[in-house]
This record gives sequence, C-alpha cells and structure tokens, in this order.
Amino acid sequence: MLRVEVKNLGPIAEGIIDLKPLTVFIGKNNIGKSYMAMLIYAAMRTSRHGNFPEFPLGLFDPPMRFFYDTNLLFRNSFVHTVTETKALDKGGRISSAPEIDLQQLREQVAKTTVAMADTFAKGLAHELQRCFATTVSRLKRQRQSVNGLGISFKTPKMYMKFSCSDAIIKAFPPEADISDDLLRRTLGKAMKQVERLHIKDAKETRAYILGQSVSEILMSLVKEIQLKPYYLPAARSGILQSHKALASYIVSRSPLAGIEDMEIPKFSGVIADFLGSLLRLEKRKPGKLNALAKFLEEDLTKGEIEIKVDEHQYPEIFYRSAAGRFALHRTSSMVSELAPIILFFRHIVEPGDLLIIEEPEAHLHPENQRKMAKALVGLVRTGVKVIITTHSDYLLDQLSNYVCRGQLSVEERAEQNVGQDDYLGIDDIGVYLFKHDEAKGGTVVQGIKVTPEDGIADEEFTKVAKELYEETYQLRRKLLVKS
Repeated sequence: MLRVEVKNLGPIAEGIIDLKPLTVFIGKNNIGKSYMAMLIYAAMRTSRHGNFPEFPLGLFDPPMRFFYDTNLLFRNSFVHTVTETKALDKGGRISSAPEIDLQQLREQVAKTTVAMADTFAKGLAHELQRCFATTVSRLKRQRQSVNGLGISFKTPKMYMKFSCSDAIIKAFPPEADISDDLLRRTLGKAMKQVERLHIKDAKETRAYILGQSVSEILMSLVKEIQLKPYYLPAARSGILQSHKALASYIVSRSPLAGIEDMEIPKFSGVIADFLGSLLRLEKRKPGKLNALAKFLEEDLTKGEIEIKVDEHQYPEIFYRSAAGRFALHRTSSMVSELAPIILFFRHIVEPGDLLIIEEPEAHLHPENQRKMAKALVGLVRTGVKVIITTHSDYLLDQLSNYVCRGQLSVEERAEQNVGQDDYLGIDDIGVYLFKHDEAKGGTVVQGIKVTPEDGIADEEFTKVAKELYEETYQLRRKLLVKS
C-alpha cells in the first residue's frame, strides 16, 4: 500500500491518502481533489518515464530506473567487502561465488537510496510543472503563514519525504526497512544469475552481483509507486471534440512559424497525455478489459464505440447504434463522455495499471451511475488500481452496497442474482472527504469510515439531502397555510 501525505499543495492545507485498489475523493468543487489526484499521477510518471538515470548492471527491464555510481561501487572500502576469487572451471562457470558482507551491502543500499531520492526530487519537480502547466513555486498554497510545500510517499518498506520552499524540490534522506533476510535472498538470486551468464572476470562478477542486488532491493522498496498511470480528466468529451480544431489551427499557422508570433493554447500535462493516448490509438486487438468496455457499451450507450484511422493516420471516433453511425460530436453528452472511457478500457489500460477518472458519473442518469459503479468494481477485480473524484451520492451509495455485499457468502451472492465478482472487500476501498478548514485556512483531507455492516458513511451527502428536505418541507408548509 502507498501512503501519500501533502502539506500546502494548492488549496490543500494537509492530507494523508492511503492508496487502495479503489480510492474515492469526495467534496465540494474547487477544493483540491484534482490536485491530489494529479500529484499521485505525477509521482507515478516520475518513477517510470526516464527521470531516473540508467542502472547499467541490471540485466532485467525494470519499470523504474535507478541511480548507479561507479565510484561508489568500486571504492576500495566497498570492494573489500567481496572475497577475491578467480576460481573458474573449464566451462567458464564460477566454482565459488563471492561472499559479500551484509552490513556493507546495507550501507551501499542506504547510499544509493539517498541518491535515488535526490534524483526522484528533480524528476518530480519536472513532472509536477508539466502536469499542472505551472511552476512548482506556484503550486504552494498561497498563504502568508505557510512555510513551504511538503510531499511524502510511504511504502511498506520505505519513506521518502520532500519539501519545496521555492522552485526546487529537495529530498530528505529516505528511511528504509531492509532486513537481513531480504539482503540474503537478493544476493542468492543474483549469484544464481551469475552462474547462468558465464561471467569469467572476477571484477565483473562482483560488479554484477552487487549492482543486481542493489537494484533488486531498491525495486522491492518502492514497487508501490511504479504503477503505469493513466488520467481521464473532467470535461473529457469537450476536450476530445475540440482537439481536432486545435490541431487544424496549429497546422494552418505552421508556415508562419518564426515569421509571426504564434499563440498556442496551453494544456496541462494530464490533458496532453489524455489526448496523446487517444491520438496514438490504432485499431488493434482488444485488451484484457474488453469485457468491461462491452458492458459500458451494451448497458449504457446501447451501441458501439468505433475508432477509424484515416489516410493521414488521424484517428476518428464514431458511435454506432441501431439508428446508424455518428461522429462523436453528433452524439449525446453521455455517449461522448463515455467514449474515451470505453476506449481506454478496451485498448489502453491493463491489469496492474493505475487509472484516475475524474467524475466518472458525468452526464449519466442515476440508473447509469449505478452501472458505472459496477464497472469500477470490475476494474478492481481485474487488478487495476483506481482513483476517482465524484460528486454523486448515487455512485457512492452503490459502491457502499458493493462493500456490504462483500460480507455475503458465495451462495448468498448467487441468491441475489449478481456476479461472483460483484463485490468489494473492506480493504478494497478508501474514501476521503476534502473539506475546508477555517482554522488552517485551506482544505483538510479526512478519511471516511467504511464498515462491513454499513458500508461507506456518506455524511457529507446526507447533510445536503437533509438541508434540501428541510427547505422543501418549510416551503410546502407555507404554501399550505397560504392556501
């Protein structure tokens, strides 16, 4: 599980999020839900998209790139931790593997984690600026008493803390929980790999074993922050329908580049990534989430979402139903809003990825919002980690029912005529309320209680419903008296 803690990020004064298979953000508009979601997205991208230098000795293909310092690795005090050996058999195999002192290896891992955190801080600063389309210094909460922006990530084995008082994000020395058992297991695995590689030089052998061991240990410390992230922003239907006009404008103005000033609208990184994923999309074999895509098509749109690539390799999205085939701009707001979600399900997102969806209930009738909840549960059951922001009490109440349904036996769920995977375990979901705190002068993030018996305690929506009921009651009472 990944814990994310922030202080003074945009409107957020303070907040702690434990990332669950399904994480739900609720609260009023303009209060920081998207800020938190975009921070998590930026952190995941930082760990995956080239912001770490290569670790050349690892012969695997890691999703995260680690810091490697030859001077550190071959420093005399460290080389002496390896027993010198050149005993090779005739086939070139190592007859006696080098022995490595665990404490020295632990120290090397500690040095490398410090370097890794520094590198991560630089990458995170770049990614935050890209995702939010602004400088890091402007992401800090604008309040006179605020000291600076604070961000931390905690995995089961590692804690990384960062601060920013200006345009630079600085890393604190990370805290890592590295057991002797982990060190021994990792070294043993590296030594077995060496035997298969027929490395003859003793120095190369030491380098490989040490480098591979450090890489494997670092991966085990931070694997929770290595998910491949995707972001479906709010108002995606409008974004999707406007991008072609924007692309046409840029192309029409391109002959004047360098001659006249060109003003190009600025997109945030999450919108650019969203459009980029769809623009690069080709008609290909559906992925492992195609069943969920078909569910949304058949049960909500009552048709099919198609993608066609023209002669200029430009993808066009269409909606086909019994009434015919329509370009996306000629469909209802429900269809145009669901189309990118369906395409992401069918062609882009895979089990093990992180999918962030802002307002998945947008433009959906309450009955269809309940079906969207079913699709979200389906994502969880297939192994996708999901973060959503929502303003829908229907969606939240339906998810609450899935939590309660998780307490039923297989037989009891069968009696309800629901699928065996249509449930959420109590540990599958985390719900967080973003609420303004007058004393702190900003948003505070509070965890909402989720229990097996009652599901999600939706006091925020209940409060609004009570106020609305009270207003309706008073109005009708006055009208009755007046009549």
